[in-house]
Amino acid sequence: MVQDILRFNREGKAALQDAGFTNTESLNDFLDRHRFGEGMRDDYLLPMAAAIWSCPTEIMLKFPARSFLQFFENHGLMNVNERP
Repeated sequence: MVQDILRFNREGKAALQDAGFTNTESLNDFLDRHRFGEGMRDDYLLPMAAAIWSCPTEIMLKFPARSFLQFFENHGLMNVNERP
């Protein structure tokens, strides 16, 4: 799971640099496309996101991936060091 978290941070930051990465892809599709493991998804990312937004995980999966990643980047949540 730790490797997937680190990979999510890297790939999320890279996606945000891609001008072709628009808000049309859901978080679920982004996670599936990059083949992130169930543990990282269900035991780390979704519970944290659901707690931040007070939202069920099923709704979080429908959230636009770009907006989700931008929020995580803006708040330092894709950093290993210097996290809130």
